[in-house]
Amino acid sequence: MRYITLGQDDKELSEIVLGMMRIENKSVKEVEELVETALSVGINAFDLADIYGRGRC
Repeated sequence: MRYITLGQDDKELSEIVLGMMRIENKSVKEVEELVETALSVGINAFDLADIYGRGRC
């Protein structure tokens, strides 16, 4: 995984971002598995806009 440095604290952010727009209809377990899988391959950036799923995502 390639990373970029972000901010003054030199945070390492994966170049790949996992979009969470469509998690509204997933169970908590399914979302946990999705996030754990992403983290296991080095993805540590997540798109969590408050508008997704009318605020339910």
